[in-house]
Amino acid sequence: MKKILFIATIALGMLSCQTPSPSNTEIVSRPVAQLSFGYEAITIQAIDAQTWLLDDGGACTMYLLTGNKRALLIDTGAGDADLMSCVRSLTDLPLTVFCTHGHLDHIGGNYQFDNILLSEIDLPLHEQFYNNPSRRVAWVKDSLISSELLQYAGPKVTAIHTGDVIDLGDRSLTVYALPGHTPGSYMLTDPSHDNLFSGDALNGWLWMQLEESLPLAEMSEHLNAILNTPEVMQLKWMYGGHEHIACHGTVAYAQVIRQHLDEVFAGEAAYTIEEFGGKQIVIYEFDDWRLFAKYDELERYGGHPVVTE
Repeated sequence: MKKILFIATIALGMLSCQTPSPSNTEIVSRPVAQLSFGYEAITIQAIDAQTWLLDDGGACTMYLLTGNKRALLIDTGAGDADLMSCVRSLTDLPLTVFCTHGHLDHIGGNYQFDNILLSEIDLPLHEQFYNNPSRRVAWVKDSLISSELLQYAGPKVTAIHTGDVIDLGDRSLTVYALPGHTPGSYMLTDPSHDNLFSGDALNGWLWMQLEESLPLAEMSEHLNAILNTPEVMQLKWMYGGHEHIACHGTVAYAQVIRQHLDEVFAGEAAYTIEEFGGKQIVIYEFDDWRLFAKYDELERYGGHPVVTE
């Protein structure tokens, strides 16, 4: 096992806990095998004494949460690290694994577990990755690791739905849908610790240019529903799928995205045009974030091109 890179940040302080409601959505997950490669690419930051941010080499962010009975892993990263061993270095509690959506940088490590909670709407994305060996090999640059990964099939996936509760004992999380980035993008509220885990549904580089991404107007309507949900908006901290610093963003950022979407719809947003996957996409530029959108969104709403010399 290679040397582990472990970074611990000082916790901001323990937050008060509330007694969660019981849940029947818990799934016990176990490793399929002991992998021969290590997890030195994963850096670990302590958000508090029961919550960790796991940065998968800068490519994506996972989170590990513990209660007094169970642990929860949110997303499994790129898949080229021994994630189970990393988790077990922090807790030996029974483990539930939840994926915020079906993109390969959030489900890549799913093969290390027996069962995954995922929106059934994003199940086709999960199957596209795990049923395509050449895509899995291409995703992992290390050829030795790639050959090892092909020995492991994708796990069983259990559907989870809006309103479901994941019970960790003295800590419970509730599932909320925010379709847009993918049709089945889910978020988790963590009221006892004042956290929202938003996956890629809300972040500073919002990708809406993908084939499976919803039209901006449709995503906007779903965002409106979230903004009118007190159980979400009363939380403080927001943790997305590509964060690198603990306690960096707040839930109020959702309102910022809402305001900038209105600028896009009014044709007032600045933009650039780039190539992505052999197609032109539009990138709307804001001071505090970027929105990547399909080219037909530019045709629909327009905007102000960024002039570069």
